[in-house]
Amino acid sequence: MSAPQPAARGIVLPDRIATGDDAWRALAPVEFFVDFETVSSINDRFRDVRRQGGRAMIFQVGCAWRDPRSRRVLFRQWTTDRLTEREEARVISEWVAAMAGVARAAGVPLERCRVVHWSAAETAFLDNAYNSARARLGGRAAWPDLPWFDFLARVVRPAPVTVRGAMGFGLKAVAKAMHRAGLIATVWKDGPADGLGAMTGAWWCDEEAARLGCAMGDLALMREIAAYNRVDCEAMLEIVEWLRANR
Repeated sequence: MSAPQPAARGIVLPDRIATGDDAWRALAPVEFFVDFETVSSINDRFRDVRRQGGRAMIFQVGCAWRDPRSRRVLFRQWTTDRLTEREEARVISEWVAAMAGVARAAGVPLERCRVVHWSAAETAFLDNAYNSARARLGGRAAWPDLPWFDFLARVVRPAPVTVRGAMGFGLKAVAKAMHRAGLIATVWKDGPADGLGAMTGAWWCDEEAARLGCAMGDLALMREIAAYNRVDCEAMLEIVEWLRANR
């Protein structure tokens, strides 16, 4: 753990986080930093007003973590081939299995790890999206309860943690301000602007994949969305580690 950085005084406040859930200060055996990309059901074409035609679902899961042995930051990502519930079940199942495998390699069960997320739009967004998918997909997905840790709701807002130049508590606002101050290395390049941009991009990619007979992940736009999702996860990891070391 690095020593506190005096140069950051006045940039990130408070100087010491004394409120909120203090559990985050203790490093879990493995900490996974997770972000979902989702689509809502508003792409309904209203061909039959008696039935909802759109589909709300998770189409991409990004997961970053620091290897307990090497301390290297690792990242994996799962993207649906098409916007179908079968594909949604596949990517979530593969993600949960991958985390369980990392936990086993570290000698602990998954429930002793920490799955960190950060969502300004809705503090329980990832928990709810995961639980919603589990309920919708029923017997096709026997997923466990996960050890979620909402860093925004449990640490950032209660403190509150503020960063000079960040006009809000959203992950992008905080990460960009910390990057400008030289406190973290990871930042977004040009690409989809936000979750809404990723959502509309996913709808286009689904139609284009159907037209071309390929997977959504084969398309350049989906690769841009994937790169943006990766930065979400890795920037979150850097912010949490910086705050743990310095605040």
